[in-house]
Amino acid sequence: MLALPALAAAALVARTAYSAPAAASGLSPGMLNAKETGARGDGVSDDTEALTAALATGRSIFLPAGNYLISSTLSFARDGQYLMGEGKGGESVVENRRTSAPLFTFSNGSGRNARLRCGLSRLVFKGNRDSHGGIALRGIKDDGLVGSADKACFIEDVAVTGVGAGYALRVSSWANDIRGLEIEGCDAGVLLGSEANANLFSTLYITRCRREAIVTLHNARPTNNTFVNTVAQYSGGEFATVHINGVNVLQFLGLYLEGNTAQTNVLLDTASRTCRLQGISYNQVNGTSGAPVITVRGRGHSIEGVLQIAGESDCLVRLEPGPPATRYRG
Repeated sequence: MLALPALAAAALVARTAYSAPAAASGLSPGMLNAKETGARGDGVSDDTEALTAALATGRSIFLPAGNYLISSTLSFARDGQYLMGEGKGGESVVENRRTSAPLFTFSNGSGRNARLRCGLSRLVFKGNRDSHGGIALRGIKDDGLVGSADKACFIEDVAVTGVGAGYALRVSSWANDIRGLEIEGCDAGVLLGSEANANLFSTLYITRCRREAIVTLHNARPTNNTFVNTVAQYSGGEFATVHINGVNVLQFLGLYLEGNTAQTNVLLDTASRTCRLQGISYNQVNGTSGAPVITVRGRGHSIEGVLQIAGESDCLVRLEPGPPATRYRG
């Protein structure tokens, strides 16, 4: 796989004001070690109760290296909480082996329960074939929150694997910062839901999803989201591996596509408006032969710099049936 250089344009994208504590490992000032509430991290014990108790304190939580088994969904209890481990390479793992519950939601319930300025860092979340979701930033329309949504939050250097019956990440809120996220072996990758507005995604690595790597829904209308240096490889999708529909103003600045099996790699569908794609690379490998790199049905898009590294495509960019006001420069 070829690495994509960071684009100069990415420097113009502002990140949210919050990020993880600076310490690479160990407790930062004020953090609670989850072992203090009885979490064992031995890969045998059910640590749901202990981790829930730790989060219920309202303090930020440090998760030492270990495999923490859960059987229900974890959530933050108050604004400004962090959950931080020792690394996404397998050091600090939160795993559900036996129930269909989503792994982590920033808030829970309905009403005025949204979370502000919370964050996940240096963790691995593992699901099972029945898992109905990985991580969710919840919102008003999709989740019944009132007055606000999970916003100004971050997900940094986190891996999500093995979510077998849903999206590894769902974002239904605004002004969040997701960077260094790895998604592997899930049913589907990232879903932009209703009111997913002004979110920044950078250095995403999405591989081996059964369905789409990135998708928006027809009636969701997310607006002003930016993806910087994204990899989507060896994934499927009914219509496209990156399926963009019902979107207003979306940017991909650096997108590497490899070995995907859908009819087209990127589909800007009929309800999409004003998307910008810049610096797109395609490597067919064992993917669908002849599949277009980008298919356009929506309006007002700008596409620049599409490169086929290896394989054969019917065309790099296909306009169906020639939507107006779409600018393409190879």
